[in-house]
Amino acid sequence: MSPTTNHRIDVSGLEVNGERLMRRLRELAEIGPIDGGGVSRLALTDADKAGRDLVVTWMRDLGLEVSIDSIGNVVAAGRGRTDGPPVMTGSHIDTVATGGIYDGNLGVLSGLEVIETLAERGIVTDRPLAVAFFTNEEGARFPPDMMGSLCYVGGMTVEEAMSTASADGAVVGDELDRIGYRGPIPCPGRPPTPSWSTTSSRARCWRRRTSPSGRSRGCRASPGPR
Repeated sequence: MSPTTNHRIDVSGLEVNGERLMRRLRELAEIGPIDGGGVSRLALTDADKAGRDLVVTWMRDLGLEVSIDSIGNVVAAGRGRTDGPPVMTGSHIDTVATGGIYDGNLGVLSGLEVIETLAERGIVTDRPLAVAFFTNEEGARFPPDMMGSLCYVGGMTVEEAMSTASADGAVVGDELDRIGYRGPIPCPGRPPTPSWSTTSSRARCWRRRTSPSGRSRGCRASPGPR
């Protein structure tokens, strides 16, 4: 693939398909529904696996190359005009016990919507675009929160994460094996350049490793990598 610099893309009139995005959000919310219109997909449960399987299907339907790392983070990447680290967006699809349909999920599915919108217009960006979702970002079942992104940027070892137990006695490594999401890609992961997210929960992790990235205000975040 021949390098291209400063390739200009006509984005006039370019808009995402909001109806399609909402349709995917509602379909994902059908997995683990609770009274009141919320969802419960605690990390590495059967509901989380079903949600993962659905989102991975959408990723592959868009022709993206899906990779899964050793802590179960999923990254789906397309092609750009040049090779190299992708521009990444994403978030998480695990929820707290009484979660909403947007938190985390919007950050992942909006990324897929951007990629699909560009593909419909025949637009190829200079750098590849990637969408990711990270394991146990809520931390509602296993401590700490943002476990997957911490491992991705090297702030927590995979070995430490794998041995973490929940209050119900489940262990991260065992549950990853059980749902089939312990992948072959090592952590820490390849840093994107740059990255962004429509949610703020991993801002502190990202900006320690890849800059500029994760620039959010009002961020609720655990301490990032030391």
